[in-house]
Amino acid sequence: MNSERIRERFGSYFVEVLSQNGRQRLANLHSRDGDVSICRTLALTEFVESIPSQLSVVHSMITRGASIGQTLAEAGFEVAKRDSSWLVVPAGERFSSLSNGTTAPGESIAVCVYHLDVVVSGENNAYAVIAEGYHPAHISCAAVKKTEQFCDERSLSPALRSAFETLREAL
Repeated sequence: MNSERIRERFGSYFVEVLSQNGRQRLANLHSRDGDVSICRTLALTEFVESIPSQLSVVHSMITRGASIGQTLAEAGFEVAKRDSSWLVVPAGERFSSLSNGTTAPGESIAVCVYHLDVVVSGENNAYAVIAEGYHPAHISCAAVKKTEQFCDERSLSPALRSAFETLREAL
């Protein structure tokens, strides 16, 4: 899980929901260095319209600001990423600000877009489409370009492209 990787690598992990409506949330997944908060992942989540009833309590916690993967795991649910695709885009002013200037505007950052499924009663259920932009110290563009899943945005499915474009605007 991204939350565990951030905590292990940078010593802490926090979630700050920057904006949210019924189906979409933008969150700053960050670590702290003393009093300084540094964005490690800017995550755009587009929840599916119909959340399985078995997830209603957990989903309510998530929409109140809890970490998605961590909350699902702690509730005993298994999650799976599907159709992961990697892209590289320039950081914007917002990402630079959220990373406390440790990422410059225009610096290349890795982005991963994917479907997140949750296993409920033994079956995979679509839960969300997620687009995540990563701080270069967390996930480097060089590592991303070596993956088989590195792609051009034109090859993304409509759902993944929508999440990617929304995240890109938020960067």
